[in-house]
Parts: sequence; C-alpha cells; structure tokens
Amino acid sequence: MWLDLTTFASYEDFCEVCRFLHRDEADPELMFQDMENFPDAWYNESGLDEDTFDLILQYADLDDDERRAFVAYIENKGSGRDAEVFDDFRDKYVGEFDSEEEFAEHIADECGMLDKVPESIKQYFNYERFARDLFASDYDFFDNAFVFRAY
Repeated sequence: MWLDLTTFASYEDFCEVCRFLHRDEADPELMFQDMENFPDAWYNESGLDEDTFDLILQYADLDDDERRAFVAYIENKGSGRDAEVFDDFRDKYVGEFDSEEEFAEHIADECGMLDKVPESIKQYFNYERFARDLFASDYDFFDNAFVFRAY
C-alpha cells in the first residue's frame, strides 16, 4: 500500500498505521519496497527510522526548486542523514545559474568589480577564468545549475 508520509503528524502515527495494516500477522516484518518524492540516499528497503522520517517531512516542506537544489547538494556532500543537513544546505546554497560563467558575471556585477572600467575594456574580462578561480576557493561546486559556497 502506498502511504504519503506527509499525511502523518509523527513517526509514531506512521508506525501505528503500518501495524494496523499488518494486524493479522503475529510478528510483521515491514519492508519499504518502493519510494518516490524524496532523495534516493534516504531510501532503505529494510525500514524507515524516525530520523529519516523527520528529514523526509522537512524535505516535503521545500518548494520544487529548493528540492532540486537540495538533491544536488546531498549528492555532492553525502547522504545528508544528519539533522543539520537543512541548515547547512540553506547556509551554502547561493542560487541557480545557467553556467559557472554566468555565476561569475553575477558576482562581478554584485561586487561592482568592473563598474569603473570603460565599456571598451570590459569585453576583455575573462569570466570563464574568473569562474574557475571562484570555484577553486570560495565556492564549493556547481551542479545541475545550482551553486554552493565552500564554507
């Protein structure tokens, strides 16, 4: 039976429904044979613990764009099973950009790096190399259009 985890107020409520569904068994072995709408790293056919349940509920509270960015984040940083993963994600998430070069242009504009440079000379600024330097120092990675800070 498919269960929407977001419909449960708590892990205990979820477990109660699972036990009810298997009330005709003396010692039911609960298995989770399929999943959707949460990161693959959290899926475990053998069971669902309370910490993972809570993470899934927090994940469900993200909007679609944040979910896509969050998946990119945990795919690069590990399974994301610790309680601080959402705080870390929010601290390090910068935004969505079409390319590393577009992000470098954004940083240059935000910082006003080229404000006093004549237009005829601005065209020679190498955003590709600037992007490479940004991702070698202050920014951790660019994945699927999402940019994250290194620290």
